[in-house]
Amino acid sequence: GVMCAETMAKVLSGKGKLVVIKVIPGCASTTARENGFQDTIKKKYSQQMKIVDSRYGMSDRAKSLAVAEDLLTAYPDLDGIFAANEPGAVGALEAVKARGLAGKVKIVGFDSSPSLEQGVRDGTLDSLVVQDPFNIGYQAVETIADKLNGKTPPKRIPTKATLITRDNIDTEEIQRLLNPDIEKYLKK
Repeated sequence: GVMCAETMAKVLSGKGKLVVIKVIPGCASTTARENGFQDTIKKKYSQQMKIVDSRYGMSDRAKSLAVAEDLLTAYPDLDGIFAANEPGAVGALEAVKARGLAGKVKIVGFDSSPSLEQGVRDGTLDSLVVQDPFNIGYQAVETIADKLNGKTPPKRIPTKATLITRDNIDTEEIQRLLNPDIEKYLKK
């Protein structure tokens, strides 16, 4: 969430009206993401950036699209949308494109999918913050194996997030993150 807020501030040169498309009430990981975004905007950029509204997309593309359309209607002078997950980002992207506001209303999304990656490439989506779900799963299995073998795994294993933009989306590192080579792990 913090990385998304910093990115939004950079994209909008530190000023503008923002909305947040949240995921689902009570989901710990996405609530932390949403709070991180909102707190960072309030603490660091409140002079010229303001979150005017936030609504739940319920982790559903159609619902997120409807929410994004409602927000664009309610705030015609909107500058940016932060979508806290993939369905939210897809809904925001579709709404902005449908209104001919692509590139005018900046979107920072969390997670990836082929349509979001295309949005980054063609400039209709400013950036995506992506975790490494493949590595997170791998770490989880390793941790369970350690525990079963009598080792004491760490209480917390940090997962890093990566910012994906038009400038880096086609680099080898980002492509490996978006399309992991699963075959090499299956041969073990």
